[in-house]
Amino acid sequence: MVSLGITVVLISAAVLGLELALMRALSISMWHHFAYLIISAALLGFGLSGVIISIAEKFFRRHWQTAVWLSGLGFAITAPLGYYLATMIPLNVLELIWDPRQKYYLGLYYLALLPSFVCGGGCVGLALLGRSERAWSLYGLNLLGSGLGAVAGVGLMYGQSPTEVIMEMCLLGFAAALAAAAGRSVRLMVVTFLIGVGTITVFGLWRPLPMPISQDKSLSFYKGLKDFELLATRYSPLGRVDLVASGAIRHYPGLSLNFREAPAGKPEQAGLTWDADGMSAVNRFERLEELACYDWMSSALVYQLVDEPRVLVVGAGGGSDVAQALYEGASEVVALEMNAQVIGLLTEEFAELAGAIYGRDDVRLVKAEGRHFLERTSEKFDVIQMALLESQRSGAAGVYALNESQLYTVEGIERALSRLRVGGALSLTRWLKSPPRDAIKMLATVAAALERRGVNEPGEHVVMIRSIQTATLVVKNEPFSKEEIKKVRGFAQQRHFDLVHVPGIKASEANRYHKLSNPQRPYYAAAQEIFGGRAEECFKKYVYNVRPATDERPYFYNFFRWRSVGQMRRTLGRNWLSFAESGYLILVVGLVQVVVFSVLLLIVPAILVGRRTRGQRGRVWPAAGYFLALGLGYIFIEMGFIQKLSLLLGNPIWAVAVVLASFLCFSGMGSMAAGRLSRGRSGAAVVSWAILGIVCWAIILTGILQLGSGWLLGLSNWLRMVVIVAMIGPMAFCMGFCFPTGLRMASESSGSLVPWAWAVNGFGSVTGAVGGTLLAVSIGFTWLIVAALGMYVAASYLIGRLAKAR
Repeated sequence: MVSLGITVVLISAAVLGLELALMRALSISMWHHFAYLIISAALLGFGLSGVIISIAEKFFRRHWQTAVWLSGLGFAITAPLGYYLATMIPLNVLELIWDPRQKYYLGLYYLALLPSFVCGGGCVGLALLGRSERAWSLYGLNLLGSGLGAVAGVGLMYGQSPTEVIMEMCLLGFAAALAAAAGRSVRLMVVTFLIGVGTITVFGLWRPLPMPISQDKSLSFYKGLKDFELLATRYSPLGRVDLVASGAIRHYPGLSLNFREAPAGKPEQAGLTWDADGMSAVNRFERLEELACYDWMSSALVYQLVDEPRVLVVGAGGGSDVAQALYEGASEVVALEMNAQVIGLLTEEFAELAGAIYGRDDVRLVKAEGRHFLERTSEKFDVIQMALLESQRSGAAGVYALNESQLYTVEGIERALSRLRVGGALSLTRWLKSPPRDAIKMLATVAAALERRGVNEPGEHVVMIRSIQTATLVVKNEPFSKEEIKKVRGFAQQRHFDLVHVPGIKASEANRYHKLSNPQRPYYAAAQEIFGGRAEECFKKYVYNVRPATDERPYFYNFFRWRSVGQMRRTLGRNWLSFAESGYLILVVGLVQVVVFSVLLLIVPAILVGRRTRGQRGRVWPAAGYFLALGLGYIFIEMGFIQKLSLLLGNPIWAVAVVLASFLCFSGMGSMAAGRLSRGRSGAAVVSWAILGIVCWAIILTGILQLGSGWLLGLSNWLRMVVIVAMIGPMAFCMGFCFPTGLRMASESSGSLVPWAWAVNGFGSVTGAVGGTLLAVSIGFTWLIVAALGMYVAASYLIGRLAKAR
């Protein structure tokens, strides 16, 4: 039993670590939202392992110990092999929604990645089958191992590429197989060792795992430049950072076409990319006069209104916004950058390349996430500049649709406005898209934030201009004065920027320089509706979702609207998909695929289980519903609280690690405790009391986070982590009771239900992972938690039905 327990812990940690590493790898090689493909593949693999065990249950019962060893060994071999094969598949994610071949390639991706998760899930499922009387302790060890894997997976990503972490999870898999072999024979241990050496030699030395980059990402474009040079690559859980150089790099978003380059008007540039996409320019300069071009960008508007400002740059990156603030006469610049790898590159090895900008006396570099800093600081600023870091091309394709951003929510903008001094201004610059989306949504968000601050006429507090590439908004807590409006008009006229909105604007003043085909649509007209009391009308009739994002639904980049699909198809014909939000649609396609696979794979074991339990059919479907509800409920509640607690921790990566590990580890402890507390008691009663605890504690915790979590922000980072773990602990502890207790009841009625229960729970988790994201986008995270509690209440009812059928 000791070696089996070690095997379960190690394989569980390895599976979770592999899942995180693959999510990171796909975020770099493709896009962030393809992380859901990994979650689906992992959970689908777990469910499929249950199906396989269910079909060949008699065989596995006779040889379960050998099967546990083979499963662990299979995971260790297929973890690197599956990833290697997946990189050979010519999947182009931006063509997925219009090229039929890409759907087959996506299916092949699933097939390549599934085996490792089938083997990992099978290892745990077979242990539960062979020792069902120890279900509580084994399932508890499974959860504890997964929790440790979450922390280890994140920790190992510091300084290592995801492919290196994949190989380390492969080693952990071999360790699990060795532990399983130790309970059988020395020969199996020798075989495991030799296969392990061979696998590491092949994928660690002979054929190292590759990291292909999509041709549609910025880094691929820069690599095509004649004198391209990759200066440095750094890895962390936040992503991959590349510092690139080329004489052809010219990154000045929103630069006026009227700018006439002075002898030293444009500095030599290098560039930073994040996860191989986006761009933040790094300027090599010696004197501020060399930065003259920054006065001719749309983002320079705010500096015409404030003299010698104290500036906060949110998302400093390569330092372009800091350089602009210095050129415009800032007295002090506070530069926020949360990625330690970026800070290290530009303050140490490549400080000279960046003009030593972060070593200046008038620049203070702070390692912090923007929204978290705004929530915690008591400092006031004359100018707050939110940097434009994402890629224009990727944004236009809609690949950021599922990226959460609490900086661009109504609450985030409101918090930024509260950190301005009297007369200060907030500046936001967005890429222009066709048809327009970002700029209009940001305008609506700013208007909503001002209204929340008690401003009756928000249009008097906002100005907006647009260049050929960008739109810049400047927002104040006070109405713009006539003198300030005059400066805005003069700035726009000199640089040939179009006015979108200034207080008192006339229709004839808009659309003068970079003319749109329809002068009244969409920027000027949208501003008139939003500031003219017709915002709701604008939101309802516009082809994209431009309703302001909130902390409850922090998906600023999600512009997709189902009701507009018909209109797009009528007006754009076969090209309509090119203008839809690909990130959202790809997730929908993924959900459909997962549901289809799940239903098809459940039919076979359902028929088999029905045949084996003909006298007990009343137990099959209550058991199916119970384990399905648990799978959905567990993943929904995890997702909801990860989002709600991430702002308090200030680092989204560690928020995921801490919250996920807390749920898993405390659930594991709850599972172990359930074995003792269930002795002599009705399993249904134990589960019902546990679910009552889950519901009550979730309601209390949600209320605390909604109404009174501000005091947590004043605590140190480590103390906040401790408090958050303590807040999650009781609820997660109760959640650990439900699955093993139900599994034990299922095994007492029919052993055939055990692997099937494992499969159904896995499929519930699969659909929950993808469907939960769609629900969060549609109804918000609080309602997602409510849906999770509804699943647990349904589980309480179904466990009662299962008990009555015994």
